[in-house]
Amino acid sequence: MSIFDSFYKYDVGAWLFAILSGTLCYIVIRIGERLFFLIRTRRRVRHLNVNCSIQRDQSNYPCKLWIDFRNWTNMTLLMKIEGYKPAKNIRPDPKATRASSPDLLEIKFIENAPQQNSPPTLNVDSIIRHGENKSIWVPLDPGHSDEELEHALKIGKIGSIKAEILWFGDKPVFTRFRPKIKRG
Repeated sequence: MSIFDSFYKYDVGAWLFAILSGTLCYIVIRIGERLFFLIRTRRRVRHLNVNCSIQRDQSNYPCKLWIDFRNWTNMTLLMKIEGYKPAKNIRPDPKATRASSPDLLEIKFIENAPQQNSPPTLNVDSIIRHGENKSIWVPLDPGHSDEELEHALKIGKIGSIKAEILWFGDKPVFTRFRPKIKRG
């Protein structure tokens, strides 16, 4: 009995075809998912304004990039921040906390304190009603000069935020949000 007879007897060709076609289908589905989320990702959301500034102070993180979201969309939205990815030439503060992904920094919304003497609460997600402002800050390496950071902010090469937005309305809408951090 030759090897070809055993291939024919056990129908090995059909098994190989099934395995290869299943693998190919899996790859096509995964590529389709990636393209779907790439298409659904928005760099700009109409009437959701993003304003940025650099601040230095004498805190644990002396150099901060402040990012302020102003909601003028006429809808309440829930924004969940996945993290901040610094640009190639911008270094994060060495003490900064990393998110689950090694190239993302963990950043949080600063919520108002419930009482006057208590510290503000920090959340990874926040509800932003129409007309409200919410802020986050990103710790940057204090070794950067102010001119270097201002130039990177002006040309939009300081980094990007990875976020998800859910609009509340008659039909809730979900989208991924990757705004370009840039000084207008």
